[in-house]
Amino acid sequence: MDSAISFLRTALCSSSQIEKAMQAFIHAIPHGFCCDGIFLNYYRHDIRSIQFIALATHKAARLKRDLISIPDYIAEQFEQRQDVEVQLINDLKQDVLTEYVVERGFRNIKSVILMRMSLDGMRLGAIGFFSYQPQAYSAEHVALIEAVHGEFSLLSFITLSQHNLLEPSDKRTSVPSLETVPPLLTDEPFVVSSNNTALSALYASLKTLANSQSPILIFGERGVGKKVSLRIYVK
Repeated sequence: MDSAISFLRTALCSSSQIEKAMQAFIHAIPHGFCCDGIFLNYYRHDIRSIQFIALATHKAARLKRDLISIPDYIAEQFEQRQDVEVQLINDLKQDVLTEYVVERGFRNIKSVILMRMSLDGMRLGAIGFFSYQPQAYSAEHVALIEAVHGEFSLLSFITLSQHNLLEPSDKRTSVPSLETVPPLLTDEPFVVSSNNTALSALYASLKTLANSQSPILIFGERGVGKKVSLRIYVK
């Protein structure tokens, strides 16, 4: 299990473009895990709709910008259950929202592992791992997905920020104040919460780092944003 998780994490770090990272993840999935594709979607409170963001299968990876309106009675159920991080759905009828969305956005999907993501109380959408086979997933598959929750959350955060889809005033959460964080550069693609002390401290130190007479070393796996950080330091 540990080696499989390590392999999957390496695949997710292969690209900061989420559709490409998702496809690399599919190709890295161990034998016995039937995954025909992965999608990312985001529930938009403002228009009570599911906004699809990206889709990857074994053969293709692309941004998917479909919008599916959700009836009020289904939206209310969804808003009450957002705290459920991972759902194993081997029968679509067991989850009304998933059944409604899948039937209107895809064909022939029979099983789904749905993982909802968040960061500092801000929703980051949901990743769906799907199969065309019924009863395709087990608790072991769920455990494998949960192990890469952090990597998918980071990719989703980057993607939603780049497309200006993050909702700053979620009805269900109180978004942390950003007063202690320095103003963002005009081309800065990320939004940093002051609750994330490590990132806030880093941003507060940018001027000091820029004037440093000592070498600055930036460590991180491929695709996590080292070049973006470097450009900020240089500016």
